[in-house]
Amino acid sequence: MSKTRNKPSAQSVDAELFLRSINIAFDADFPERISHFRPTAKCVPLIRALLGSEDQRAFFLVAPYGSGKSLTAAYAGHLVENSKSSGPVRLEINRRLEVVSPDLADFAKRRRASTKQKGLSLCLHGHVANVGQQLRLAAADSLKRIGVRRWTKLRNSDENDIAEVIKLIRSICDEMECDRVTIVWDEFGRHLEGLVAEGRGDELAEIQLLAEIASRTKAFPITFCAILHQGLSHYASGLPQAIRSNWKKIEGRFETIQYVDDSKEIYRLIGEVIQSRAPSNIECKATQATAKSCLSLGLFSGFSVRDLSALLKTAYPMEPTALYLLPRVSARVAQNERTLFSFLYNCDLNTPVRVSDLYDFFSPAMRADTAVGGTYRQWLETESAISKLPDDESAVNALKTACLLGLGTSGARSRTTVDLMKFAINGYEPKQADKILRDLFGRKLLLHRVHNDDVSVWHGTDLDLRGRLDEERSKLGTDFDLVTFLNREASPPVWKPVEYNDTHCIRRFLPGSYLTKDQFNSIESWVINHIADDSDGHIAYLLADSEEDLAMAEEVASKAKTEERLFFAVPSDPLPLRDAAIEVSALQRMQQDSELVESDPIALSELQQMTDDALEHLQKLIDRLVTPSASGAKWFHDGNRIDGSNSLELRRSFSAIMANVFSKTPMINNEMINRRKPSPALVNARKKLTMAILERHGRERLGLEGFFPDRSMFNTVLLHTGLYRKDEASDRWSYVHENSLKDPGMKAVWGAFRKFLTESSDRPTTFQALFARLQSPPFGLRLGVMPILLAAALRAFPSAISLMHKGKYLNDVLPSDIENICKFPSDYQILVLDIDASKQKLLRGLYKHFSKVANYEIEENDLVRHCFDALEAWKHQLPPAAFTTGRLSEDTDSFRATITRVNDPVQLFFTELPKALSKSVDKPTSLINVIRKCVDELENVASSYTEQASEIVRASLTVGNDPNSDQSVRAIAKQWASFFPGQFIEKLSDGVAKGMLSRMSLEYESDSLLIDSLASLLVKKSVRRWDDSMAAAFDREFTAYVSKIENSARTFPAPTPQLQEGLSRLVLGRIQELYHQLSDLVGEDEAKTMLKQFNSIKGANRHGVNH
Repeated sequence: MSKTRNKPSAQSVDAELFLRSINIAFDADFPERISHFRPTAKCVPLIRALLGSEDQRAFFLVAPYGSGKSLTAAYAGHLVENSKSSGPVRLEINRRLEVVSPDLADFAKRRRASTKQKGLSLCLHGHVANVGQQLRLAAADSLKRIGVRRWTKLRNSDENDIAEVIKLIRSICDEMECDRVTIVWDEFGRHLEGLVAEGRGDELAEIQLLAEIASRTKAFPITFCAILHQGLSHYASGLPQAIRSNWKKIEGRFETIQYVDDSKEIYRLIGEVIQSRAPSNIECKATQATAKSCLSLGLFSGFSVRDLSALLKTAYPMEPTALYLLPRVSARVAQNERTLFSFLYNCDLNTPVRVSDLYDFFSPAMRADTAVGGTYRQWLETESAISKLPDDESAVNALKTACLLGLGTSGARSRTTVDLMKFAINGYEPKQADKILRDLFGRKLLLHRVHNDDVSVWHGTDLDLRGRLDEERSKLGTDFDLVTFLNREASPPVWKPVEYNDTHCIRRFLPGSYLTKDQFNSIESWVINHIADDSDGHIAYLLADSEEDLAMAEEVASKAKTEERLFFAVPSDPLPLRDAAIEVSALQRMQQDSELVESDPIALSELQQMTDDALEHLQKLIDRLVTPSASGAKWFHDGNRIDGSNSLELRRSFSAIMANVFSKTPMINNEMINRRKPSPALVNARKKLTMAILERHGRERLGLEGFFPDRSMFNTVLLHTGLYRKDEASDRWSYVHENSLKDPGMKAVWGAFRKFLTESSDRPTTFQALFARLQSPPFGLRLGVMPILLAAALRAFPSAISLMHKGKYLNDVLPSDIENICKFPSDYQILVLDIDASKQKLLRGLYKHFSKVANYEIEENDLVRHCFDALEAWKHQLPPAAFTTGRLSEDTDSFRATITRVNDPVQLFFTELPKALSKSVDKPTSLINVIRKCVDELENVASSYTEQASEIVRASLTVGNDPNSDQSVRAIAKQWASFFPGQFIEKLSDGVAKGMLSRMSLEYESDSLLIDSLASLLVKKSVRRWDDSMAAAFDREFTAYVSKIENSARTFPAPTPQLQEGLSRLVLGRIQELYHQLSDLVGEDEAKTMLKQFNSIKGANRHGVNH
């Protein structure tokens, strides 16, 4: 029965109060401007957050215009400050708050009653050029409002650094015993827009600093709230990717609060506003039956029938569906001038207010909402559909109603049933809703999805898309690849055995694949191709679309026992997946047909909607196979059924099976490295650890300091597992034998490494087999820890091994080699040797000779490497001529060729050298003696060049000595150089000649040093760098310069007495040299006789001349 509305009471709400927007910064000094605030259940958590009563102290408040966010924040600011001026207003608000939250009301009451409880409310608004300065000024304003005189000092301060300003504010708070500080930045979106417009998008670090200060302050709560109308990413849409990524990181430091108020209180407030404005004599048609209908359709779920009935009467003439949608639509699309309360103020309350009125009011806002997840698309679809019905008002209103009912609150569509549509269309006055809906369905302007009883606006193009769809389906035909399509469009889920993972400190995964009838009929070959050695396991989802295929699939699953890591999921009923998948694929192909899409402006939208529906249907079919449920798929392992009644039980089954399959997985409690592919940063840290393992073995913590990732990996992989420990008896850190380990998994893995590196073999083997075994059941070792364990094993079990990369011996094992061995194990070979007594004696003898050290005792398991390293070091100290000279004995020449050609120490020491020197490895003494002679000959190559050069110097210089005398080359050279005084040397124009005389005049400790000095001057190479041709070059150059110097002295104009004396000595020396040569030819007596004859002839000639 209809009733006349009661006359509004004196306390009814003035709607105009809600039309004026709140500016937190400007209105902080005028508490009466928030007197109309009506607390709701949704605003209570926001108030608590602003008061610092929650764990999170920094948050973004995202809410549309007109949602009451600023009003709520303004009230919280007055509550924090607790000023006398705001007391009366807060008292009235507190009465309303008691209904919503008694606890918060009690807090507000006690705070108002106390004169000591004070706080600061710092209010910022819009774009702020200098954040530090604005915070300081806002704090000064707050201090002024609560009556603290120091506000003037703060306002006049020159400090604008954010951290320092906050520090100054905190000191004032400590002094004045303020118990909390709240920072509220209203219209923060304008600040972001300003930064973007000014090209300063990267200057958001100030906000991050405020968030960190708020989060870390412990003495009293500091909260920071930035109020926006969109999410932070919305404002970054036009920025470069790097800045957007940085904004995303900053956003992660904040908690985002989506403020949409659809609480009972907001509905009651709407009702009060309507009651204050509606005519008093209007006939109310709201009944208790209407309230029951609302609740049965899912509207106003938080109300009782009684409360809802009262609300509907208060809000009359607004129809129930319009009332329900008003705060929700406002939350989606409200703008500055179009809010919930502006709608209430502008609507005509003399007639029923319908959903279509809501649509008309908010239509401009919907049209402008073009962002991702916005309402523009729904608005466009609705307007396009309306254009088909120019003269049918009822149908147009129905389309508008369907549009708003489908909006939802966060971008996704809401489900609208046929019954809800009928109720919304009828409102308080039945309007033949059945006929209107049938007509709209028939004209394809509304779409009814029968599968889930969902009604939505559907424009419907003029094209026969269904007919075209049938054509595309037939084209796909029998060649359609169902498995490939499903893997792309609806890939199966990846399951985790959670309980097993947590217990064993590892993360195992079970991916899945779809299998057709042909594939599961040859399951053995499929397993070989799809389950790798390092796979944790795999789930095969068997596709069966007939009873026959279903029976065959179940038979395969119940008998397959070829792979212990393989699971099967068999549908409980045939699934027509092929037809559903072909329809989706056909629709996707139609969307790619540009000619079809461009033929109608709405064609693409309709195709997308059809595709979404087809995909939804396909996903429901797939869920029956992949989602565990009591009536869902049957799950098998090793031929037996496992519990797949729900997700929890299935995960438990997986965990139990994983524990059995991977029974020897070591317990390594480090998820960052205990994985297949660690991050690049972890790989670098792992290299640092392997370097420490290889070079600092035996030291505590391997010499690692600090608490960096490499130290963490050492602790978890080596120390805590017991692999590397201190031997109390020897007081030395070392690796243990596997029998000393407690963890059976690590014991088995460590034993596998020991056997691989210590058991001798006749031929090289690659690391591939070892790693494949360790990554397979029962070990299941992750590749991320393999380099650490390999490096440790090489130090723990240093056998006589030969390590090669693609056939080339590795001289030294570096961290990069360890990484590459684990990355490319088939490229690396290892040969473990069995060293008998003869080979040991040979190696020790060679090491003694090549190392040239007194203490040559080395461990047996390091003999090969130490010998090869000593040989390589010895080769590097040889003169270059040792590798090029042709003046070697046959054995030495063969020895040199062999050590130059062969890089594998095993082949070199035990095969090639004995073969080249024609000796047996079983007779090490004989072989070592021959090698010693070869070594001596190669080392003395440079000495032979020095002897040749010395003889050249002796032969070229004439000083009058007996050639057979023992006089040193240094003495001869110095004596010859003394024949030429300094005055003569200074006037020589040839710099080499000067240098030669200068060097021959110096003191040298040995003849070889003088020869080396002369060689560097004359042939530009020291004797160690000579080859066989350099002696002749030295002879040529030295002889030429000796002749040049002597000739220059003989022809020197106006010779000084010193030069004359020197020349006379030079000539005398030459005569003496010739006399010695004559004596050697004819004998001493005959030489004297011939000398007398020469003197008599010379005297007679002089006598004749005198006459």
